[in-house]
Amino acid sequence: MALLLMVQGVSSFGTLERTAFAIHPTSNPRPHGLMHISTIHLENHRRSSSANPSPLCALNLRNRRLRGDFPDDYTEHEEDSTGKIIDLKKEEATTFYKIDGVTHKTTVSDYPMEWKSKKLQGKPGTTHEITFDMHNGFDQDHFYVTGLSKNSFARISKKDPTCQQIFEFENISYEKDRSASETIEPNPYSDYIKGSPHTLRFFDKECEKEKGMLWVGLENWGIIVKLNMTSLVNDFSAYEKVEVNHTDYTQVYDVRIFGMGNSTLRPINTRPHGFCFDEKCDHIYFTGKLTNTVGRVNTYGTNDTEIKASVQHFELPTLGAVPIYVALGPDNNIWGTCLNNNIIFQIKTNETGLVTEVPIDMCKADGQERKPIAIQKDPKNKFMWFSTQDGHSICRLDTDKFNNEYVPTRHNETDSKCVCSPGCKTMMKSNNLNKAKITYPIIEFQIPKKHHHMMLGGLAFSKNGDEIWTQSRVDTGDEIMNKLSDYIIKICLDKKDRDGDLHVRDFEAKFTGNIEYFRVPTKNTLLHRIVLDQEDKVWFTELGADRVGTVTQQVTQQMGVW
Repeated sequence: MALLLMVQGVSSFGTLERTAFAIHPTSNPRPHGLMHISTIHLENHRRSSSANPSPLCALNLRNRRLRGDFPDDYTEHEEDSTGKIIDLKKEEATTFYKIDGVTHKTTVSDYPMEWKSKKLQGKPGTTHEITFDMHNGFDQDHFYVTGLSKNSFARISKKDPTCQQIFEFENISYEKDRSASETIEPNPYSDYIKGSPHTLRFFDKECEKEKGMLWVGLENWGIIVKLNMTSLVNDFSAYEKVEVNHTDYTQVYDVRIFGMGNSTLRPINTRPHGFCFDEKCDHIYFTGKLTNTVGRVNTYGTNDTEIKASVQHFELPTLGAVPIYVALGPDNNIWGTCLNNNIIFQIKTNETGLVTEVPIDMCKADGQERKPIAIQKDPKNKFMWFSTQDGHSICRLDTDKFNNEYVPTRHNETDSKCVCSPGCKTMMKSNNLNKAKITYPIIEFQIPKKHHHMMLGGLAFSKNGDEIWTQSRVDTGDEIMNKLSDYIIKICLDKKDRDGDLHVRDFEAKFTGNIEYFRVPTKNTLLHRIVLDQEDKVWFTELGADRVGTVTQQVTQQMGVW
């Protein structure tokens, strides 16, 4: 039986409003007496953000509009290609949970990106990756986001996310500018005019000389560039937008595939989609989304030519796997996800660069397409965790079990036959499925859906490793997507979820810790990435809506009688 609770108060618009909350136990039994409060009416309050803009943006008229520094009757909006009005204000949605008799209030807020405004002629579908400097203390009040199709990335204030500084890469063309007397320098990397920045990262360990250095992958050009953000940020105060050109590149990592010797063939663009550093940050590992490869390049070199010579490419065994995401694992090897064929791969960080794959549904073999997306290292145990888009699940991979049972050796020197790993022999030779289930390194945890249309997005850990945060969004192929909400999900791991010798016969498990759902105020978001900052605060990107968002949690007083 649900308890109905009425709350009366003054809205953000100064009018008296009432809100009805339905208080009921969650459908799945939870420990600690978890109760969920779902808002029936007026769950979403739209509010403009702070009326006190930061000095840096005080003269920016557009940002004043975004902040709401105008009379209540002032409206600012634009229309998308279908004529639908796009709101350019901050939006919020609040959810309440009761745990151990204490009410927890969680507010999800999101903010429009500047490249969506009229001024930059933005179109939805460009806001991608998000990052912070987690190790060297640079620019702690800001985070950085890429705008792929806008050829830009943004520096965004955490205090006021409508305060955004846009760094736009130069456009390079092969064509002669007929309207000018000078000829534009040809693009040495690609026929594409725009570089299309996707992944961006700061240095992954403490290093004073790398403080403020930002690595950005330019997919269309097949390069990764290193930028000194200290100088670029200092130059910004006099401009609304900064143009980044080749003179700003501290280092260029050309990760295209070149022919042997003196080949005159044009190099092949690997389209470096995701990249990460190894344990000592001596190498950058990147996915070749177009070439079905994973590569590595030295982080340091005396010049770009020396760095270019250090590039190595390793082919994935399965054709058409489409590798997209990589992360350093607890075994100091690199782990990655492939968008096609339900594949997770490992590449050894030693000289061999051996690539080993493991199918997600190796033993279950249900034929379901899962599409693994984000992969992260467990902060406590020797596990890798990854999200699956179509499977709407979180999977846990035991790296010790994988390395002991599934990593093959090289081919025999004499007959070139594959020397199978123990796991491979168990599966393919003995056909002992029950034994294989004991040695199989992956456990899949299904995440209950709010609607059957839902798909899972990114994945991130809290610092202490006790929480997993992920995103559940409505499938973009559904016409109903404009009517259904997307959610940020928090999974509280308990000992069974974490410690794990889970020998589960069907390779499926359910999280025994709490799972909490927080509604995103904007619809049709195509939630893309999610991260936690230096203070463990959650931030995320909305690719479809071109917005960035954050999650604020607080403990409130009890509301009514429970």
